Amino acid sequence: MKTSRRSQVKALIASESLRKYLVIGAFAFLSDYLTLLLLFNVFHVPLKIATTCGYLFGFMVSFYSNRQWVFKAEGKKPHLAKQLTQYSILVVCNYIFTLQAVSYLNQQGIKPYIGKVLIMGMIICWNYALFRFVIFKTYKNEAVA
Repeated sequence: MKTSRRSQVKALIASESLRKYLVIGAFAFLSDYLTLLLLFNVFHVPLKIATTCGYLFGFMVSFYSNRQWVFKAEGKKPHLAKQLTQYSILVVCNYIFTLQAVSYLNQQGIKPYIGKVLIMGMIICWNYALFRFVIFKTYKNEAVA
């Protein structure tokens, strides 16, 4: 029996990995944001350094949590360097896309705080697909060590 596109979409939306991915995304955002606030407001670290520290901490939380918990790629040590490289490239591409897209939308009359939300919605969707099917892909014949 051929599975319909609609049932495939429903299964994806109901998937445990998608729910976990969204939870980790929120947690990584909070890690980034709270680190920025703490460093900048409490310890008076310069804004650019505080922002960078927050971003890097959120990056580490996101990578580790998605790898270990969401997509359960924990036992595949030979793939760690490859996954980290792919993940890092994706982060850089997302950053460049965000800069360009927010600027473009702003030129079209869409305020940056709205444009950023729209862009993040897109990035969340393609990141999930890339994490699940490329970066943290598990192979059926691969045993977890």
